[in-house]
Formats: sequence, structure tokens, C-alpha cells
Amino acid sequence: MAFFSGLANIGRKSLFVVLVIFVTIFSLDVATRLMGSTTESDLVTHHRTPQAQPKYPRQKPPLVASTTSTTVAATTTTALPGLQSMDLDLKLPPEVPKRPNSKEIILNYSQRRDYALTIQHNEMCGAGTPKALDLNDFDYSKDVFLLAVVKSSCSMSARRGAIRRTWGNVTWVKNELGVIVRLVFLLGACQDKKQSNDLIAEDKVHRDILQWDFFDSFRNLTLKDCLFMQWYTRYCRNVPFVFKGDDDVFVNLRNIVSYVKDTPSASRENMFVGSVLNGSPRILDPTWKYYVSYNLYPEKLYPPYVSGGGFIMGGRLVVKLFQASLQTRIIPIDDAFLGILLKKIGVSPKNDRGFKSWGMKKKDPCRLSKIKTYHKMLPDQLLKAWDELMKADLSKCGKDSDDVLRSQTKREIRL
Repeated sequence: MAFFSGLANIGRKSLFVVLVIFVTIFSLDVATRLMGSTTESDLVTHHRTPQAQPKYPRQKPPLVASTTSTTVAATTTTALPGLQSMDLDLKLPPEVPKRPNSKEIILNYSQRRDYALTIQHNEMCGAGTPKALDLNDFDYSKDVFLLAVVKSSCSMSARRGAIRRTWGNVTWVKNELGVIVRLVFLLGACQDKKQSNDLIAEDKVHRDILQWDFFDSFRNLTLKDCLFMQWYTRYCRNVPFVFKGDDDVFVNLRNIVSYVKDTPSASRENMFVGSVLNGSPRILDPTWKYYVSYNLYPEKLYPPYVSGGGFIMGGRLVVKLFQASLQTRIIPIDDAFLGILLKKIGVSPKNDRGFKSWGMKKKDPCRLSKIKTYHKMLPDQLLKAWDELMKADLSKCGKDSDDVLRSQTKREIRL
């Protein structure tokens, strides 16, 4: 009897152990399935490109950077905040107190900054350190003098092509102007697979595209600015000057290069020049694309800023603006956002009548030869205007064409 009682005891203990093992395995299996389900769902969310833009689009989480991208070690120090991760180094001001009597529709605009580069060319600016502002040691045969940065989107390949054939032809710039310019286009995620494949093929030919994995839209242009400033600070601080503009702008790089060279050394560090807007109000009508609610920017008027159609800035100033951006809430108006950053670091933008952000009455070669930028031109118009300018005998231009620099439109002082 004792023998059988012992066997029964062992049987009960074994059964208990088996049950414990079974429950453990079952629990692990359920947990794994739940985790797998969540991961799959997240991947769909991360990779899916929205087919229609919501009214106030949310930014998407980052993807792993493309394995076809070229990774080059930064040539500058990584000690500055935000170079490895903007999100980790954000020090935003306290939230604006709620206004109980306000009828404004509150925008819950994402402050996320970190998105992966899916197409990158970190070697574009070459090696080197920031140059002296007097340019005495600048080697024009080797050093990159100007970075020409153009905001674009996947569907605008015709605009990019027209720029490469006209003012953005870096070979023409080197031969005619005697300086090295690097052209780069800034893009967010494409809308579909075909656009993505076309963009990859385009970049393989020209190698002048930077693309981040966020939803590309008008209201995410400020995010694009932040990502560019981080990229410049990491990889291009050896380039002393930056031109930044839209992909539908005519640019006279001859006049821009001359302007930069003629600027006194003391004024180059904080140089920020374009078509300045003063006293622009914060738009309160939520049906306008320029609407910004008070929780993002509580003031009635924006500080002075320049039209994003085209402007010049010193490379050292880009670094300062980037650092200031880590302490500033993003608003979905990129031009005004830069004005806010300028005010924060104590720099005033300078107006120049050569920046024609809102058009000209006449667009003949004589007048185009005297300006710095003109907005706006579609690809066919840009190609035609450039061809006419290249063929024109500018010595025959009369003084009447000087009127282009004597005035600007009223939109210079109002949005």
C-alpha cells in the first residue's frame, strides 16, 4: 500500500508540474501572438503612405533608413545638442495657458522632430571645417562656396529637372561664376510606390536628393526646415553660405554670389536676406491654410521674416537657428517659424528688392538679369526665361529696366 501511495503522490506532483509547464507555454504563446499582432499593425502604420491629406495631417513615425543610402561620418563635432536626436534634446517652453473665452480651434500639432533619412548624401559638402568669414583662406577651386537648397515634393520631378538645366546647373556655375555650388532638393515621403521608385531612379542619376520619411505637405514644411538644419549642422558646416528656395523660383546665382562676396565680413555671420514681411498677423480663420492657433503661437503678430520663395543666409547662422529650434514649438508656417527663431537669437532679417517673391510687372531678360529671385515660374517658363537670358545682349538694356529694383509689391509688408 505504501508503494502505491508513493506512486500516487509522485503522479500528483508530476501532474502539477505538467500543468504549470503547459500554462507557462500557453501564456508565452498568447503574449507572442499579441506582440506580433501589434508589431504587424505598427508596421502597416509606419509604412503606409496616406492617399489623401487630412486637414491638419499628423506626421508619421520614422522608418529604418534605406540600405541603399550612403552613410558618411560627420565632419564636424557632435557635441552640439540635437545632432543625434532632436527629440531627446528638445527643451520646449511651457504650454500656453488655455483661454476659456477663445473661440479658436486648437491645433494639436506634433512637435516630433526625428525622422529617418531614406535617401541621403551626407558626403555632398565634402570634408573641412567652417571657413573664416573674410574668405581669405577660401580655396575656390576645391571648397564648396554655396549650398543651394530647394524645397520640393515627389510629384515635382519636372520642376527639379528644369532647375538642373538652368540656374541649378552646377557645371555652368563653376565655369561662369568661378565658385562651387552644391544643389540639393528636400523631400518627404512619396504618395505611392511608383513615385518612390521614380524618385530613387532620379536620384541615382543626379545624386542631389534628400528624403525623410514623413508625410510631405504644406503644413509639414516647418518640420522639413528643422530636419534640413540638423543635416546641415552635421554634414555641411564647412559651407559658408546657403541659398534656400522653392522649386518654382527663378534664381540669378550670378547676382547672389556677387552679393555675398560684396557683403562685409562682419555682416556675413548673421546674414539673412530676402523679401521681408513686417507686421504679418497670425491668421485666426481656421479655414485658411495659414491658420495657427494660440497654443502654438500666442502673439497677434509674427516677428519680421522673409518669404520662403528664396533667401540667403550665412552658414553659421543656420547652426544658431537649429539650436534655437530645439527650444521653440513648431508652427505649420515655415517662413514665420524662421522669423520666430531669428527674433529668439537677436537677428533681424534684411530686406532686398532683388528678391521678387510676388512677381514683377515685366519679366524680360534685362530685368531678370538685375534681380536675385523671381516667384513664380513653372518648368516651361523657367526654361524659356533662362534661354532668353543666356542669349540676350545685356549691354543694350536701357535704364528703364532699373525700375525692377525701385519697388516691391504691397505684399512685402503683409502676408
